[in-house]
Amino acid sequence: MQTRLKRNYHWVIAVTVFFEMLVVGGVLNVMNSLFLIPITESLQISRATYGLAFSLKSVCALLSNVLSGILFVRLGYKKLTPCFLFIMAASMLLMANAQSIGAFFAACAMVGLCEGFVSVCSCAWVIGAWFHKNHGLVMGAVTSATGLGGSLFGIILATLIESSGWQTGALFCVISIAAAGLLVTLLVRSKPRDIGLLPFGEGHIGGKKAPGHHWVGYTTAQMFRTPVFYLLLLGTLLSCTCASSFSVFLTPHLQDCGMDPLSAAGVLSYLYILLAVTKFTVGTLSDKIGPKAASLICLGICPVALCLMAGISNTLTAYLSITVASLALPLTALIAPLLVPYLLGTRCSSIANGIMLAMAASGSILSNTLSNLMHDMLGSYRLYFWISAGVALCVFFLYLLMFSLSERDKKKLK
Repeated sequence: MQTRLKRNYHWVIAVTVFFEMLVVGGVLNVMNSLFLIPITESLQISRATYGLAFSLKSVCALLSNVLSGILFVRLGYKKLTPCFLFIMAASMLLMANAQSIGAFFAACAMVGLCEGFVSVCSCAWVIGAWFHKNHGLVMGAVTSATGLGGSLFGIILATLIESSGWQTGALFCVISIAAAGLLVTLLVRSKPRDIGLLPFGEGHIGGKKAPGHHWVGYTTAQMFRTPVFYLLLLGTLLSCTCASSFSVFLTPHLQDCGMDPLSAAGVLSYLYILLAVTKFTVGTLSDKIGPKAASLICLGICPVALCLMAGISNTLTAYLSITVASLALPLTALIAPLLVPYLLGTRCSSIANGIMLAMAASGSILSNTLSNLMHDMLGSYRLYFWISAGVALCVFFLYLLMFSLSERDKKKLK
């Protein structure tokens, strides 16, 4: 029994990381949107000030994503991720007890500093280490937990906030994150060789390499000299700025459109249920048709979804818009880790993933700050959605240029 469990320990890793993503992704996905109104009213601050606190969180997340890409190579997932999960739980405890703007800003900053070590960047690193075959499918399945977590935590936190206040909701987050930290501490190992295994799909079949191996690609020094890296950097920043609009301020946008808080939270939960399905689907498609085609599908849908979000007028149009938006939301987390080994190779993927996810955090900063400033000036998020739709259309053509240059560079390297 123990031998069989050890032989299949790859799936223990996948399930444990899935639970981590369920909790951490769930909290991070909904806390901005669900806490906005109760915290601004409780601390008597403007939405712009609240947005600034979460922009500070995103700046700290940007730094932690870059650092995590470097430190995971040196120290590994096992040493870093459990530690930062417990620090994140302590940060949420500070937020739950915040009685001033300073304490709230400090809590947001601490959550951001933990983010790179406990969310998609850590997931990409450990899944990349354990799975060489079906990498896209497993990444899609594991990151789909953020969608399920968003749905689950959206309902639970909305109910707790409505019945017992936002501090109770924050305390629930503390307990959940600490439980994830304990599970990761007990079960996860950084690499298969730590327990005498090979990555899933590693080895040879009939004298040939098993399927699922990625292109080796650039060294880190070469990566910083290729235009493809900088185009991916810009594309990730802009696409995440646009796609973050679907979730970052969805609840207040729906309330501005006339929906009550619980109904708006229900739409948010519906979005994250769909997101779980679309992430799994996009990850599977990436293995079947390639990361290039899968990413272009999401990029093409994004401007259409943003236009629909700008035109929400009732509950029916809200659910229709969110259904379409869920097909573009993998841009915020899944697409970059899938494109990095495809465009840049596996040799530099750890550092590149950290940098790209830092750009995703930067996109959240821009979206959060600009949207709330525009809301304070105009009393609505609608114009921001229209502007984002135009930017998203330009991003689609930027990615086409990047893929063209990448194919040219691959031919030269071969």
